[in-house]
Amino acid sequence: MIILGLNLEEACSAALMIDGVIVAAVSEERFVRKKNYSGFPINSINFCLDLSSIKIEDVDIIGIQGLHVTLNAIKYSYVQRRSNFSVLDYVKEEKEYWCPIIYENKSIDYLDVFKDKICLDTFNSNFNDFFFKEYKNCKNIDSYQNMIRQMVISYFPQVSREKIQFASHHDCHALYGYYGCSNIDISVPYLIVVIDSWGDYENATVFKMYDNKLTLLYRSDNNNFGKLYRNMTVYLGMKPYEHEYKVMGLASYVSDEIFNPASKIFDDTMSVDGINFVYKNKPQDYYLWFKEKLDGIRFDYISRGLQDYIEKKIKTWLNNIIDEFGINNIIFSGGVAMNIKLNMRLSQLNSVNKFFVPGSADDSSNCIGVCFYFNNKNGKETSFLKNLYLGQNISDSEVYKEIDNYRLREEYKIIENISSSQISDKLSEGKIIARCAGRMEFGARALGNRSILADPRDLKVVDKINKVVKKRDFWMPFAPTIIDICWNEYLDNEKNIFSPYMTTGFNTTKIGENCLCAAVHRADKTSRPQMLTRDQNEDFYDIIKSFYSKTGVGAVLNTSFNLHGFPIVRNCNDAIDVFLNSDIDGLLLNNVYIEK
Repeated sequence: MIILGLNLEEACSAALMIDGVIVAAVSEERFVRKKNYSGFPINSINFCLDLSSIKIEDVDIIGIQGLHVTLNAIKYSYVQRRSNFSVLDYVKEEKEYWCPIIYENKSIDYLDVFKDKICLDTFNSNFNDFFFKEYKNCKNIDSYQNMIRQMVISYFPQVSREKIQFASHHDCHALYGYYGCSNIDISVPYLIVVIDSWGDYENATVFKMYDNKLTLLYRSDNNNFGKLYRNMTVYLGMKPYEHEYKVMGLASYVSDEIFNPASKIFDDTMSVDGINFVYKNKPQDYYLWFKEKLDGIRFDYISRGLQDYIEKKIKTWLNNIIDEFGINNIIFSGGVAMNIKLNMRLSQLNSVNKFFVPGSADDSSNCIGVCFYFNNKNGKETSFLKNLYLGQNISDSEVYKEIDNYRLREEYKIIENISSSQISDKLSEGKIIARCAGRMEFGARALGNRSILADPRDLKVVDKINKVVKKRDFWMPFAPTIIDICWNEYLDNEKNIFSPYMTTGFNTTKIGENCLCAAVHRADKTSRPQMLTRDQNEDFYDIIKSFYSKTGVGAVLNTSFNLHGFPIVRNCNDAIDVFLNSDIDGLLLNNVYIEK
């Protein structure tokens, strides 16, 4: 069975499954070079099909994540909301769209509010004609799904409508979490917990997965975690869907001992009663309501109060869930599972045995989840993801072609067939090296193949990387990649939790704090590691192993290979452009090294 999985909402993406194996997955932003690009992932689809020499006619199911596809999702794409909106645009959205709807019961067309931002290039002309003629007649789920079917057919007219099928949003999150776990113990049951802002009219679900059967145990549309965090990101002057990490990173700079008036404001909204979420004071909206109550409170106190609220409520809820259903092996998925510090707190609960968070657990990965959904639904055998290296491969011929196109030999030192030992020498000398090699990793985190690497012992590289390429806020930490022989030495990880995708935080040991000083949070000394085994990525592993043999440190600082505000690089051309437009010291294209 061949399944093409699509996320057609914001930050659109595509994945391909053949006979139960995910063979490719990629986000459209990597092709169009616009971060968080929304629309129809035509380049991603073509990549997935071309990689496997498959035609669209050969696909058995074109799976769309989300049963209740909303019209606003398409409208958001037309204005490139996540990609193009400023913080002020999001404030305008709250004041001129949501608040009149919520407080005044007005009927407002989103596209009227942002008519100056409509980008007709988002979709092709055939779909544009259909959408603008029909969208005001969309009144129910069937008409919304018909709109999406028409979207797909406008690009692939040879596809029959019957092949285009829809999957439950939270089921996709859950199955991606389970089959995205590379060290699952299939002999025991798991609870899969999904929390996000909204999906198919629910924002918290609990599933049991055992014997290849997914069972829904609980669902709610009554939690405010994702929606609240997003709106508080806007209130603090940062971009939602992108800068929540900044809010989370800032929170640790506020001391535990300080009285925080923001904490009471958040805490007075919602509480946990058993396994249910109940409101003490339910906000009418999640921007103006909190803005009024939080005005005058310091920005860092707000970030700490918000993070504490999320952690406290979800910890209580998870403990109650475990008591209720008697299962303590936990998989956490959905947009809220992108909160690294929350994941750390959950993993530390005494009630939790096994704990796993998949890579990029937000909606972008539901293109993979929808493949798992339909494969599971049709009773087919499903393979677990071995890794997330599911994107474009870098070929040696491409490397040499682009070196010649850019005439790099005339200006730069080039070493062909460079060894792991030579690369580790460069890193230990303080060089910042960008690596573009092998297949591109899927998701928000660079996992070595599209990464900027540096010596994790050298605090000076943090400021240097920020200055030359990343332009991150001073409080935002970098992350390390740690090879397996050093996990226990550097990380406080008594439960032996495996986190290969930088999805869970850990306290560091004194040794880890010293060895990883440039790749830990400066305030609380926690770390968000990529835990690497050699079978996941041999070449990357060997670089770190060689660095370990020279320095005694089995880790490197690893941050995504991109200029500030742009997606992670996809191919050699992207990589060379970043190299030439930054002060990165060296560029590694497969095993060809280019140095300034």
